[in-house]
Amino acid sequence: GFNFLRVWFLGLVGEGVVADLRKRLFSHLVTLSPSFFLRRKTGEITSRLTSDVSTVQSLVSNALAQFVNQAVTLIGGAAALLVINARLTLVMLAVVPAVIIGGAVFGRRLRRLSRDFQDRVADANADAEEAIANIRIVQSFTGEAVERERYGAGIDAAWRLARRRVGVRALFVPSVILAMFSGITLVLWVGGRQVLAGALAPGDLIAFLMLTLFVA
Repeated sequence: GFNFLRVWFLGLVGEGVVADLRKRLFSHLVTLSPSFFLRRKTGEITSRLTSDVSTVQSLVSNALAQFVNQAVTLIGGAAALLVINARLTLVMLAVVPAVIIGGAVFGRRLRRLSRDFQDRVADANADAEEAIANIRIVQSFTGEAVERERYGAGIDAAWRLARRRVGVRALFVPSVILAMFSGITLVLWVGGRQVLAGALAPGDLIAFLMLTLFVA
C-alpha cells in the first residue's frame, strides 16, 4: 500500500514539476533578446524543452525516491545494528568512507559526461530541425546526403559520449558492490570469532548479517 502511494505521489510530483519547468522555461525564452536566438539554433532550444526537462523528470520521480528510500534504510538499519553489536557495526561502517569517496569521484565524471551528452543531442536535434524546416530547399539542391551525414555525425558524437558514460557506470557499480561485500565478509570473520569466543550469540550474528545486507 505504501509503495503504491509512493509511486503515485512521486509520479504526480514529477509530472507537475516538469509541466511547471517547461512553462517557466518557455516564458523565460520568449523574453530573451533577439541576439540570443541569433547565437542558438531553434532545434537546440527545442531539445532543452524536451530531452533536458525529461532528465529532470527522471530525477524527481525516480532518483529522489531512491535517495529517500535508501537513506531511511541506511539510518534505520545502522541504528538496529548498533543495538545488536556496536563493535561489529563500526567494522561494517569502515568501508563507507571509501564508498563515499568513490561515489564523489565517479559522480563528478558522470556529471561531466552527461552534460556533454545532452549538449551533443541538442546539437544533433538542431541540425535535424533545420533540415526538416527547410526540407524543400534541401531537396531542391539535392542536399539530402549532406544533411544525413551532418545529423549522423552529431548522433555519433553523442553515442561516443554515451559509451564512455556507460563504461564509468559499469565500473562504478561493481566497485561499490565489492567494497560493501568486503565489509560483510569482514563482519562475518570478526563476528564468527566473537561467536566462537562466546561473546555473541549465533542468532544475533545471523540477524546482524541480514541487516548488514539491507544496509549494504
